[in-house]
Amino acid sequence: MKNLKFYILIIAIILISACGGLTEKQKKSAEDAVSALKKINAGVEIGINNSEYSKLLIEAQASVNQATENLPDKEFDEFRQALKLATEAYSDARIVWNKAGTDKILFACEIKFPEKSKNPAEESMMGFYTSKCDPKIYQLAQKYKIPRSEIYNDVKLPAMYLDEGLSTIWKKAKEHTDRASNILKSKT
Repeated sequence: MKNLKFYILIIAIILISACGGLTEKQKKSAEDAVSALKKINAGVEIGINNSEYSKLLIEAQASVNQATENLPDKEFDEFRQALKLATEAYSDARIVWNKAGTDKILFACEIKFPEKSKNPAEESMMGFYTSKCDPKIYQLAQKYKIPRSEIYNDVKLPAMYLDEGLSTIWKKAKEHTDRASNILKSKT
């Protein structure tokens, strides 16, 4: 009788490990999260408007939240991290998209508050320099290593173009999504 219990326990362990240790609900939740992120990428590849992008992002975030809550702790930390980084990148792209003006240029210079100048013309020029800078765009340009261009409008300002900023961030989001997908495949 003891041998039978031992064999049943061994068979149960083998079956659980063969399934990757996930219940069907956990597996579906993880797959849905990856699928929602891939759906954003598909929209980006074919062209999508800001409103539709925002809707897809909300759906993806909900799926990612559900998946990360349902998964076992330590075994899926790397998967959770990849999902988090992908959704963060897609969210950052939305910030960049929403901050772009009609000229599709984002001023991403480092903000420096000028010291008082004795020359009034220089002081107003410096004031213009600081007012055109956006700290959030600067942070995102640094975070994603977005190439910046020099724009001339009376003053030389480092800036980035919307298309280049979005494509750089979306590329990083896709890398994280692909990593999450590969991790999930290896564990199920």
